[in-house]
Amino acid sequence: MSSSEILKRLKDDAKAVDSSVRAATISRLETACDEILSGRAYALARKHSFSTTHFRPPHTRVNSAGIEAYVKLRDLAANFDSEWKGPVSGTIQHDKLMKAYLSARTAESSGGIKPARPGTRKDQVDKIVSALPDILDKTLVREELEDGRRALKTLNLALEALRKIAGVDVNDLAALSGRKSPSVKVMANATPEQKQLIRNLVVRLTNEDFLEEADLTYVGGSVRMKLPPGNRIILLEELALLAALADVDLSR
Repeated sequence: MSSSEILKRLKDDAKAVDSSVRAATISRLETACDEILSGRAYALARKHSFSTTHFRPPHTRVNSAGIEAYVKLRDLAANFDSEWKGPVSGTIQHDKLMKAYLSARTAESSGGIKPARPGTRKDQVDKIVSALPDILDKTLVREELEDGRRALKTLNLALEALRKIAGVDVNDLAALSGRKSPSVKVMANATPEQKQLIRNLVVRLTNEDFLEEADLTYVGGSVRMKLPPGNRIILLEELALLAALADVDLSR
């Protein structure tokens, strides 16, 4: 289902219950998506010295956190005297149609979800998703799966970068116990700049505001998908190793 079809359903539903408040909320949702994906939200944020975290170009993805951030930006731009009080992230997260609309806008902006090669695991999963009776459920599940795949790709790139640092063995996780540092100095040959890069990565992976943009969360020492099925994207041992390499204490 395309974003325009979902948007029409949202507007039709608001009209059916004769809710001007709901209709205005949907209109702001549409505007927020347009402004974020076009880059205009980024320019407006810089103009008002507002955080650009959710708007930095090239921006091809919209989520509930980004929409709420844009709502706050518009209200700030109007000196807090505007109709821009919503929708907020919580409202969107509990509204299947709104979530499906954001997922569809993201898929369309990024060129759509590429079909899997026949016979692969991704192809098998896609067939299972295609069998879901509700088209909105299909849209949401596909987007959540893509989120997980993107997160795994990011992790693999980070681990590959670590492998290139002399003295670092990313496969040696046995030295770790929970969140404690290994007894051996695994990063003796790393430069201060390399160590700072890893420290920055650990900070981002444990920052809820950063993870929110990818619908992830830091809980129990690991990074997980925020929504069902809640798979662990970065394991406790993997994150603990990164923290140990950067001398970051995750227990605080």
